[in-house]
Amino acid sequence: MTIPTFVPPKPPTAPLEITQQTRIVSAQFGDGYAQETVDGLNSVVLSANLSWPDLTQSQADEIDAFMMERAGAKAFLWTLPGETVARKWKCRSWPKGYKATGRYSLTAAFQEVFDLA
Repeated sequence: MTIPTFVPPKPPTAPLEITQQTRIVSAQFGDGYAQETVDGLNSVVLSANLSWPDLTQSQADEIDAFMMERAGAKAFLWTLPGETVARKWKCRSWPKGYKATGRYSLTAAFQEVFDLA
């Protein structure tokens, strides 16, 4: 199965907020001692909050249609600005706002994923 690539009709607005979050496994012992280690091979997960504050209706509809088709459960490829290799992401939230006649805003919360599908 081919994973689609997200190519927005215009780039998201800078600054782009990217968060690195680690997954840690911790064991607590009775004397207050704790032992911690990273959880798995991909223990650092990225999230990115993208924003398009001024889109035409067709641009907003294009982004919305792509996200609706993925329905938050299907992964897609997207390349972070400044990187050359695409990462795999899912997007479960993409609020779209109406600004004025024919003008919209849209934000999207991307979460990096490492599953095979």
